[in-house]
Amino acid sequence: MLISLIENGILGMFVAGSIHPSWDRVYAFLGDGRPKTHRQIVKATGLGESAVWSVLNYYWKRGLILRTEKPIHEYQRFFKGRAGIRGTVRSYYLYLLNFEKAKSLLLNGHRFVAYSEKYMDKRGARGQSKSQMILSFLKKNGDRAWYSKEIAEALKDKDVKPSDIMTTVRRYEKMGMLYVRGYRSHDSQTPFKEGYLITWLDKGKAQEEAVKEAVQRTDRALAKNASTSPIIERVHQARAEIIQENLHKIHHTDLRRVAIRSTR
Repeated sequence: MLISLIENGILGMFVAGSIHPSWDRVYAFLGDGRPKTHRQIVKATGLGESAVWSVLNYYWKRGLILRTEKPIHEYQRFFKGRAGIRGTVRSYYLYLLNFEKAKSLLLNGHRFVAYSEKYMDKRGARGQSKSQMILSFLKKNGDRAWYSKEIAEALKDKDVKPSDIMTTVRRYEKMGMLYVRGYRSHDSQTPFKEGYLITWLDKGKAQEEAVKEAVQRTDRALAKNASTSPIIERVHQARAEIIQENLHKIHHTDLRRVAIRSTR
């Protein structure tokens, strides 16, 4: 491997004393030419997570390694005791030694790229994806329900767009991690004026209880919105009048039945 690195001129790119000796472990582990994840490198080298992030960032910026252009999203299932089998989405990048000093290359269906500002992850050095940020936001603020427009507004400074919200939410909804509510019409749903209502499902509780609590949070959000929306107030008033009219009809029907019985 050493000869190969020398032949490709890669070792010559190092400046004596510029790399900590322990960082060589990362480079050696990547030496077989196979793509590796940050997690795999941490496990193989025994270095801390933050140290490996620093090494990878250093090597990438100096053209010694390539990184996948976009994060890879992988669905994982795991057993959570009484809660049963649960799933989550793990997002990560792959890293590869840049033997040919290439600007980019395609390998196993993934595009690897050399460092460029346009490929920098604006969401942090750890490569947290937009979907992870949305899920983290809902989990951290799981004591209430949020309209999709509210989530987009809260995360807009992190480059999260309104179109990102529901794409992510629907994926996590299918995994049983989020509860989504809109106007119901037979077998379909349409969003409220502010978008769909979304809230976290507590996986530490039984499914029935978690869903019940999620529904209650969306009820509170709707009630709060109704108090500030004259349109919804009119809808609720019309609904109350219909219910009152039906009760009035039932009352008169019951009275009529009692009158008929009394004449027999």
